[in-house]
Amino acid sequence: MGQTFTSDFRSCAVCNFWEGERQLNAFKDQVILDSPSIRGKCLLQGSAWKGWDMRAAYACSKWAKWTALRS
Repeated sequence: MGQTFTSDFRSCAVCNFWEGERQLNAFKDQVILDSPSIRGKCLLQGSAWKGWDMRAAYACSKWAKWTALRS
């Protein structure tokens, strides 16, 4: 069973700068992952975390909503 994150949940799974494997639900207002421990690289330029493998459930102050999500 997967893990769902709402579009306003400020975690890597919902961040525009995260490169982990994720999918949108049918309404494009939630992110669905196989597990919250899935890892993906942080792509935020100028971030101390750039290039690091970050877990989907992690968060930071530079979060920006994934552009694929509906507003």
